[in-house]
Amino acid sequence: MSKNVWNEGVMDWHTGKPLLSFHIVQPWLQAKAQAVRLYGETGRAAWAYADKSLKDCMAFECAMLCE
Repeated sequence: MSKNVWNEGVMDWHTGKPLLSFHIVQPWLQAKAQAVRLYGETGRAAWAYADKSLKDCMAFECAMLCE
C-alpha cells in the first residue's frame, strides 16, 4: 500500500514537499487505524515499517529530483 501512495499518489514532485492526492492518501491513513484495531501491536509494528518505507522512498525520490 505504501508503494501505491508513492507511485500513484504524488501529483507534483517539484514543490517544497511532494503534492499528494487526497484520494490516494486517505485510504493509507485509514489503514493505520484498521491495522492497529485488528492486529494490535503487530499491526502497529507493520504500520511503522510501512510508514518508514514510504518516508525513505519519498526522501530518495525527492533527493534525486531536487539535486
